[in-house]
Order: sequence, then structure tokens, then C-alpha cells
Amino acid sequence: MSSTAPGASLREKILQEAVDIVQKHGAENVTMRSLAERLGYSPATLYLYFQSKKELLHDLALEGFDRLIAALEPCLSLPDPSEAILEAAKSYIDFGLANPEIYRLMFQDTSVQAFTADDLALRSRFLNLWRDTHARGIRTGVLREGDPNAFVMVGWSMLHGFVLLALSGRNPSPFMAGLSQSEVREEVMAAWLHGFRS
Repeated sequence: MSSTAPGASLREKILQEAVDIVQKHGAENVTMRSLAERLGYSPATLYLYFQSKKELLHDLALEGFDRLIAALEPCLSLPDPSEAILEAAKSYIDFGLANPEIYRLMFQDTSVQAFTADDLALRSRFLNLWRDTHARGIRTGVLREGDPNAFVMVGWSMLHGFVLLALSGRNPSPFMAGLSQSEVREEVMAAWLHGFRS
């Protein structure tokens, strides 16, 4: 059984335990019965907090977005916008590679149609943070003129593609054979950010 924070609510404990199962065994191996057994409760108790496995996995995806935002916020608050964007990009990739099953749940396994307006706002928050940092860079002349929304979508598409390629076991850049994944990451990030600088 994974450890949970003292004083955490039962709902938080259920989520933390489910995260542990997803990380180790994949979302398909989460069941309300096995989760209840790990926590020492009856399945009926879990159903007081989550009506179904689908609802539980939906909330796990949102938990993933919370964790991603927590990883990105310190980076995006750095004074130099270009450094902030670069560090956030590295943190984004590191998050995806360190949490592959949660990442897949966030972006592939959970239907966008299942998200409420509040959920979508959370899902978009990391993009909004990035956009605001790009806008700050444009205002201060560190980054070239352009639409920060377009910059963010280009950047996120590149980062998301990098993570998915790496998680699939493929080299994210077949043109950089011989380099480690972290070296490829550094080269790709530097080239990407170079295109946004003034």
C-alpha cells in the first residue's frame, strides 16, 4: 500500500492510492474492488466518493493537471521569460516521462467531452501560464513579435510529440543518433526557443 499524508480526507486517500496503481500497473488495472482492498474499506465506501471507475479515472486526469501545473509554475515565474519558457519546457517533458501512465490518462485516455467547463479551465491553465510568459517576453523585447497563443500551440505540440515519441520507445529525433534522450531534449529545446527570441 502506498503512503498517504496524515489527515488526508478519504477522497484524497482514494485518489493517491489510485495514482499509485496507475503509475505502476496502468489505468486498465484500476478496479474499485482492488482499490478498496488496498485501502482497507469496502467497495461500497469508495462508491460514496466516486460513482464509477470512469469518474475516478476522470478525476485522476485532473489530479495529473494539478501536478503538472505545480511543476511548471516555479519555472514560469523566473524573471527572464526565455529562461522561464525553456525551464518549463524541460519540466513538462520530465513530468511526462516520469509519469507516463498519468500523462496518457490526461491526454489520451480521458475524453475531452467528459470534462466540465471548470475541468477544461484547469486543463488549459498550464497553456495560459505559458501564454502569459510568452506575452511578457514579447512586451520586454526578449522574444520576437508575434501571437503568444500561436507560439504556445506550436511549443506545446512539439513538447507533447516529444513525450509521446519517447514514451513509445522511439528516438524523439532520429536525426540525432548517438545522443542520449536528455541530450536530444536539450538540443531540441534550444533550437525551438531560438526561433522565438528577438
